[in-house]
Amino acid sequence: MKNAKLLLALFAATAMFTSCGDDDSSSTSAPLEGKWYYSQDGVSANGQEVLTPYEQDTECNKKDYLEFVAGGVFNDFDFYGTDCASDNDNGTWTKSGKTITTIVDGETTTATIEKLTSSTLKIKSAYTQGGTTVNYVTVFTKQ
Repeated sequence: MKNAKLLLALFAATAMFTSCGDDDSSSTSAPLEGKWYYSQDGVSANGQEVLTPYEQDTECNKKDYLEFVAGGVFNDFDFYGTDCASDNDNGTWTKSGKTITTIVDGETTTATIEKLTSSTLKIKSAYTQGGTTVNYVTVFTKQ
């Protein structure tokens, strides 16, 4: 499940970069390294974006997050259940311009950075379903 969420988020980000204002062009230069906690997710289609709060497992007091470690190590942590069991995906990452590429279990995923500041990471990826392209958007916060 964790892989599916990450893959959708990262694939959607590769498809397109949309600027909403002058400040967006300068908001992608902050460091990517660190722990990024899932905050919101949703879709963008036909010029409309709908985001909802990310649903954490209510039985566990830990928050799901991505971790980008200097040197190219990537971790995705998904916690669940009363004992806070963890589903971890580990791999590698690279960033080139506004594109993030991860490789987990031999599967390469790319995403486009919509916004990257010291406290917010917003990525977008695209998928086509029934002839309609939908952009999957995920927002993360650094704490």
